[in-house]
Amino acid sequence: MWGDSVSILEDLYYGNVSPCDRDVKRGSKVDELQNLVCHYEVELSQTLTQQQKETFEKFKETYSELCCCFERDMFAQGFIIATKIIIEVIGTSNSDPL
Repeated sequence: MWGDSVSILEDLYYGNVSPCDRDVKRGSKVDELQNLVCHYEVELSQTLTQQQKETFEKFKETYSELCCCFERDMFAQGFIIATKIIIEVIGTSNSDPL
């Protein structure tokens, strides 16, 4: 998924880290849902006029952009939470040795 460099920081710096890239396992729930979306899109497109198809394309592009915004925000929130956990663990480990 990521590059072969020695650290995550190097991968991040060189653009080798792409949190949005994922492998979808055949037969998984995500795979099934993606197949259904594609099926319904083809089915719907066959019933639309040219003007409606253009509007539908704009809708899909806008919705995709919205989803990307949500994914970016969720990634940032996850990173913030993980950082707070790390800070808390480091603070705890320094003051309360096991």
